Amino acid sequence: MNEEINQTIHTSNDKTVNIFFEQLKSEIAHFNLLSVDKDYFVQISKQWNENKYNEFLEKVAIKEQEYFNQPERNQYTHLEKYTSSYYGFLTGKMESREIENKNFYCIEEKPNLIDLNFLDKYLEILERVTEKFSDNVSKEIELYDKNKLAGKIVEDSQSFYDKVVEKIIK
Repeated sequence: MNEEINQTIHTSNDKTVNIFFEQLKSEIAHFNLLSVDKDYFVQISKQWNENKYNEFLEKVAIKEQEYFNQPERNQYTHLEKYTSSYYGFLTGKMESREIENKNFYCIEEKPNLIDLNFLDKYLEILERVTEKFSDNVSKEIELYDKNKLAGKIVEDSQSFYDKVVEKIIK
């Protein structure tokens, strides 16, 4: 975030800097960055896992249906041996081999689930990141409030949208 703030400060005019900081202060006021609600993340993670697991089951059902619709699955019984012919590229002749029919489908993929055993570690990292973010933004806002980043132009810090709405209403 520091890079974005510095880019805005050093590549923009005072009006843009003022609008940026006024909107940033407004947005930051609505969020409590230092509190990470574990129950909220557990709930979201469980919902994610449920959705992903259901998608996985649907995908497996489709692949299983495709597998069991193959002719050799219906033509031969489980563990019945049959002969299959193929062209041997090394020998240049038709060759045959004996295959044992195995009428079971092996799931080779895993669902993309969030391991809740690691959620505490994730939240610890999130808390550190949000704390650092909050500290950095607070320092920049403090400098802005002390007029060290840009001259305050309060009447011009109104957003473009607000100006348009104001003119429409008049």
